[in-house]
Amino acid sequence: MIWAITRKELLQYARDGRLKILLAVLVTFTAAATLHGRNTVQALERERISAGQTDREVWNNQGPKNPHSAAHFSRYVFPPTSSLALFDPGLTPFVGRAVWLEAHYRDPATLRPVEDAVEVQRLAQPSPAWILQVLAPLLIVLFAYASISGERDGGTLRYIQAMGARAGALYWGKALALLAILLTFVAVAVGGVFLAAPSMTPLPSASLRLALLAGTYFIYLCVFAFAAIAVSAQVQRSRTALLVLVGFWAISSIIAPRLAPDIAAAVHPGPQGTTFWSQLSEESSDSFWSKEAKPRRDRLRDEQLEKYGVTTVEELPFNFDGFLLQASEEVANEVFDRRYGELWEVFERQHRISLLFSVMSPTLAVTRISRGLSGTDLYAHQHFTDSAETFRRTLIKGLNQDMIDNAGKEGYGYLADRTLWEKTPDFDYRAPPLLSVGSRLWPNAIILLGWLMLAGIAGRRSVEGAFVRGAAR
Repeated sequence: MIWAITRKELLQYARDGRLKILLAVLVTFTAAATLHGRNTVQALERERISAGQTDREVWNNQGPKNPHSAAHFSRYVFPPTSSLALFDPGLTPFVGRAVWLEAHYRDPATLRPVEDAVEVQRLAQPSPAWILQVLAPLLIVLFAYASISGERDGGTLRYIQAMGARAGALYWGKALALLAILLTFVAVAVGGVFLAAPSMTPLPSASLRLALLAGTYFIYLCVFAFAAIAVSAQVQRSRTALLVLVGFWAISSIIAPRLAPDIAAAVHPGPQGTTFWSQLSEESSDSFWSKEAKPRRDRLRDEQLEKYGVTTVEELPFNFDGFLLQASEEVANEVFDRRYGELWEVFERQHRISLLFSVMSPTLAVTRISRGLSGTDLYAHQHFTDSAETFRRTLIKGLNQDMIDNAGKEGYGYLADRTLWEKTPDFDYRAPPLLSVGSRLWPNAIILLGWLMLAGIAGRRSVEGAFVRGAAR
């Protein structure tokens, strides 16, 4: 009986010209979004590779220079674009694409792609993930809002009961027909990534990530399918079911994703940008180079004089100016770690507030999972900037060490040449492994599974209730 109902539902969908048009539009829109994402990701990668090569050439050809002057001249590093960004760009357009690795300071990432976009591009950036998050649930609602109420309105529910069908058979027959449509949506959106993904360094476990994305979105759409059956079985008229379901879709997919970040930022406001960077610059510098910090510098000098048994810094077997420069870097690094740690903690608190809204909106939960698996969330950006900072410290330390070892009495007059510049390694970024990403996403996965369980149980019980009411008439 279940398969008979499923076949009947699929045949009815196939005969409905309006639904076929909607499905064709969705598939076409998804294909266009995938192609757009592919072109965007390829363009970003071409720019990254070109910028990296130019930066290397400029660095190698900077000419004779004091190593610490070279540390201020410094280098840029650029994040690779996730191959899955064509599926879900996430925060990619809104975070910086370049970090300057200068001495004494930890600069933020700059050059956000959205800054170069026209107004229309800023407002509308369709992607396969966005289509699955927003448009596909609406289409499911249009497919399923009359799944039970339509049978009751048309008087066929009693005939189904008279044929000996049970509530469970009707529920699963309707559900399986919808699940077949859901598989079509997910297969088109996720399958297109295999066909359109450009050749670039993939994320760790990229194939597994894509499989997890497919499963996640299938579960997400099942929530709307089961909810649609539940509402359709509860209300008396199909029109009422449509209004209720469109309202649920609007709150979950449109309102909550925009409201949650604003509320989270209001509850845990972050520092003002200009204030944060100004305080960071002053504190990192004043902690070592200010007049108040002179005892710290004198203590370092006395420790080195005592260690090597000499009375003046000129007698030390290394350049003391270079030593002080590196010591100032270590002090500033402690400031950067503390200040940036406080900043990331604010973002983490905001994330926890948004997580609470996922209990009211499955869209928020699936968005977090989608961006995390695609390597386009805030954690991915934080991981890149932290890796860039680690490389900056290694780079600056190496330059200061060359001055310490080779400057001698020349001090700041010492000049290094191309030999030193060419020995400087390039930044080789490695994205975080899937296990590390998953450890941050499991609360959202539990919430999404909770939505699935709630919607599934509600759908089953609502159909059983509709059967009882129908038999009582």
